[in-house]
Amino acid sequence: MSKLLKFLTVGLLLIGLSVGCTACSEDEPELPKRSTTYHVTSNISLSDIGISDNVSYKTNISFLEYNDLNELINIQRWNYVLKGDSKGFFPNEKAVKVVVRISVEITWKNETRTLDKYVAQVFYLEQHTVNSIHLDGSTYVTDYNPIG
Repeated sequence: MSKLLKFLTVGLLLIGLSVGCTACSEDEPELPKRSTTYHVTSNISLSDIGISDNVSYKTNISFLEYNDLNELINIQRWNYVLKGDSKGFFPNEKAVKVVVRISVEITWKNETRTLDKYVAQVFYLEQHTVNSIHLDGSTYVTDYNPIG
């Protein structure tokens, strides 16, 4: 009987502690660690980056994530992107900005080449929100990474 009483007492004590901790966490809601995202919509065609439309091609987009010291800390890839596609990403927890690199693998007359272009804009991530990146015909592209 004594063992049963001890078991019930310890059980009630643990339940009381867990209820107390739950009440504390409800007073100060904490956002999930990965609450920052970026959502990308691609409406880029080959003619937008200076390539004839009469070739076979495959578009891949890379997202270069940088911390506040301009150090590259993560690269995310989106392969086989078609015009009109959209996709969401969770950046590295220390990422504060994103550079977009567009790689187009072009096949013409049985010869394949890859063309890399960078979006000239640096996208700064607003924390705890969904950041939108839209790529279309008015997106300025360059041969160089805008961060360097």
